[in-house]
Amino acid sequence: MSRKRQPTDVRTAANKWQTHPFATREDWRPGEKDAITGTLMVLDKNRLRVREADFERLLDLLMKDFKIDDRATLKSHVEVATRIYNHNPDKLSDRDRERLVKFAPKLAGLLRKNAIPIVNIITAFDQQHVRGFEPEFCKSIYDQGEADAFMTRIWQASHTLLELADVLSRHHPRGRPPDAGLHGAMTLLRDYWERELGRNLKSDPWKRGFASFLRVVFGFVDPSAIDKLPSAAKRRVRALDKTPR
Repeated sequence: MSRKRQPTDVRTAANKWQTHPFATREDWRPGEKDAITGTLMVLDKNRLRVREADFERLLDLLMKDFKIDDRATLKSHVEVATRIYNHNPDKLSDRDRERLVKFAPKLAGLLRKNAIPIVNIITAFDQQHVRGFEPEFCKSIYDQGEADAFMTRIWQASHTLLELADVLSRHHPRGRPPDAGLHGAMTLLRDYWERELGRNLKSDPWKRGFASFLRVVFGFVDPSAIDKLPSAAKRRVRALDKTPR
């Protein structure tokens, strides 16, 4: 009754959450079709290896030009900044949210009510499929452990559905501000510059140095964002200056 697990580099076309700091939608290509989830998207590992090599060269450049010694800390901050910038969650429509709130508890109830019949159907199907409809042989190979494991999965699924319905019933979505990813990434890199490197943004040469640092980083993350950096930095600095530290 075991099910083949999907490899970690496969996801459905509808599922667009980021699995790698440098993976963009262009790095995913359509693969085979699955009867349940639809078209599967497969990560192009060759493209990703090229991107990772470029990232290592970026770290070399940053360490040399900005006199940074701790490569591991630099790497982790740039990776997280990249994730923040690229994070663009799909929105759940009001209609779908209302339907989930309405139907998820009903489906959870059906799963719990019919847990034993469902397990019987699944185990009988697996045994007949593998053994060619030989009842006496199926009985001898019945695995109670697998049946119990599937029962646990049914109850876990029903619990997840109830929890989902509860969360969505209390959820009031708010609009995401423009360039939120850019501002979030810049905030993280600013904290790295000041707290990890101990460089004051309000004094030269570090003020100009940070602007150059941002341009180099975003030249790798998204060159199209470089022109937005000056205005975004000004707005971010004004907001942070008003916040007590």
